[in-house]
Amino acid sequence: LPLTPVLVYVHPCQDRIRIGSRDVGAYEYDALTSVDDGREQPLNLYPNPAADIVSVADGVYDQTLNTQVIDITGRTVIDTRLSRFSVAQLPAGVYTVVRGTTSQMFVVQR
Repeated sequence: LPLTPVLVYVHPCQDRIRIGSRDVGAYEYDALTSVDDGREQPLNLYPNPAADIVSVADGVYDQTLNTQVIDITGRTVIDTRLSRFSVAQLPAGVYTVVRGTTSQMFVVQR
């Protein structure tokens, strides 16, 4: 008897997760547990809205990157490398924090 299959069932939905070469399990076995997808971590600003001090968290804090606070006219009003900075001198309004290539909006509230 030949052991090579002649007919093979193919399910119409091809959504099966394939990591490596096929094996007998529902999902292929691989030692891979995570993948860095290359996306930058989002900026977390707190508190938001803020009145005095704003803290910036972006996963791994790199002190070589500047953190810029930009007002609605596009003018940079704060430029710092610190992870916490004061917004007490800023008028109430909406601002954008830019760090590297990521940005996040926040509100200064009085």
